[in-house]
Amino acid sequence: MSRALAVLALAASAAAQSLHHVADEFQRVGASDLDAVLRFSAAMPMQNQAALEATLLDISNPQSPNYGNWLTQAQVEALTAPPAAVRAEVRAWVTSTGASCGDYPTSLRCTATVAQVNALLATTVSAFRQTTKGGKIVHRIHPDTPYTFPAHLDGKLEFLTNLADFPTVKRRNGRVQAIEIVDGKAAATDYAVLLETLADFYKTAGVKGSKAATTSPAEFQADSCWSKKDVAAMAKANGVPDWNVSHVVGPCTGQNPDAEAELDEQYMGAVGQGNSQWYWTDDDWMYDWTQTLMKTADAELPQVFSISWGWSEADQCQIDKVGPCKTNAKNSSGFVRATNAQFAAVTARGVTFMVSSGDSGAHGRTDDGCATKTVHPDWPTSCPWITAVGASQIENGESKAPFTSPYCQKPPAGLPACATGGSEITCSTATKALITSGGGFSIFAPTPDWQSAAVKAYLASGALLPPAGDFNATGRGYPDVSALGHNYIIWLGGQPLQVDGTSCSAPVWGAVTGLVNAARLAAGKKVVGFANPAIYQIAASTPAAWTDIVKGDNSCTEGGCNGGKCTGFGAVAGWDAATGWGTPSVKALVDAWVALA
Repeated sequence: MSRALAVLALAASAAAQSLHHVADEFQRVGASDLDAVLRFSAAMPMQNQAALEATLLDISNPQSPNYGNWLTQAQVEALTAPPAAVRAEVRAWVTSTGASCGDYPTSLRCTATVAQVNALLATTVSAFRQTTKGGKIVHRIHPDTPYTFPAHLDGKLEFLTNLADFPTVKRRNGRVQAIEIVDGKAAATDYAVLLETLADFYKTAGVKGSKAATTSPAEFQADSCWSKKDVAAMAKANGVPDWNVSHVVGPCTGQNPDAEAELDEQYMGAVGQGNSQWYWTDDDWMYDWTQTLMKTADAELPQVFSISWGWSEADQCQIDKVGPCKTNAKNSSGFVRATNAQFAAVTARGVTFMVSSGDSGAHGRTDDGCATKTVHPDWPTSCPWITAVGASQIENGESKAPFTSPYCQKPPAGLPACATGGSEITCSTATKALITSGGGFSIFAPTPDWQSAAVKAYLASGALLPPAGDFNATGRGYPDVSALGHNYIIWLGGQPLQVDGTSCSAPVWGAVTGLVNAARLAAGKKVVGFANPAIYQIAASTPAAWTDIVKGDNSCTEGGCNGGKCTGFGAVAGWDAATGWGTPSVKALVDAWVALA
């Protein structure tokens, strides 16, 4: 028996802002070189946040006469900018030891030497060798090292970023597996998901994109890029024209491409054929990135972002005036709430965020073994101003002719046949997927009005739930929608790979949203923008626009079900905290959205 190498690997490591410990991959090597340069942001409170959110809820409500009247960058900035006196006071302190700072909408973005930071915070920055990055040296304040904040900036300075946040693995959602070949045949029993599969399941026939509709993946923490050759190979195998990426923001050379970045670009571009494809990558994490978006001119923002990154909502801590973050939710709240407000500010300008709901069930990657009774919501997918995307998988799959794409007509030797039939269930390791779709309820964000009826019905439905007290039943529920997230075929280095994850379903929904925008713009209407109020109204008025997922749950994690001690949320008819409203019937969904004002 011959057996090809099987590889199961997590794609892309990234940073987690967890200050209560240092990951094993970091080795402290002593005090930092005093001349080493650090870059950080000083966050100030957003003004008029309640007024911003009230305006956003009005202009995103299809029943409002103001529906779709998105704000401009100048309008948002005029409403939310901190007072000039506050900015001047924060600047005076941050630059007092020599830091250089530039203005961002609600922050200062600063550069300073280690010596200057040590003096500013009365601390000692340490050097850490990151063993997973080829010995890269990272400069951070160790959790055991004290530092000070000035009392006179209480209420004016919220936190600093990038000074005590340690990178760790698994922030990027998705799992990649090389296809295992046994005696010339694929060892996997599942059917593969390709573009033809998605067209069959999601009824995309007759739906066309437009150059006026712009969509983009968003990547973080200096993630690798995609390869034009791999995109071309994927397009050829799926029988569609290759496409150009018209705007690339951030470093993207195409060298050493990353499997997950390839997934984002390949499926967002293929499903969204005809739309203008962008690609955006950023070195930082969500707060700094949303500050960059707030500072970016309206014409330089894509209309839709797909985000396949996330981490525990309770573990997003940064330096703040109460000291190093501990292992509790309280200290993460400032960072999460500040960044949620910035998502609202960008969404109010007509930008849609489709965010993967996480890949380790209700307990999440920080509790993969279900050691705690409480579940751990993911973030930013639990933010109320984005659309959270869960994952389904195929049950009772079929591969039925006639086929239209080269791959499905004749799968390459040893590779799985493509699925063109079957039903959908919640994606879970309990049903042999590599991941379990995330879902649950936010710790910090309350249930929004546009979701309250759906959440109330779900909690009263008799669905599988964690015990009372182990989740926040008054929080923002997620996901909002889902799509297939198991056994996608992508191309990397010219070779096909199998990919699982809500990182599959998020770019599919990003592409679908782009198709909706294309149709609305062609009809002389505004783009989708903040999508959730419309999604929940269309779900109630147009059930033909959805396939409701009513089977499965997200109790297990990536690591398995741990002898049944894991808890989670079950799928039921209607909205649920496992798969949201379900998966799209795209033609019906587009028609329903175009019919809105």
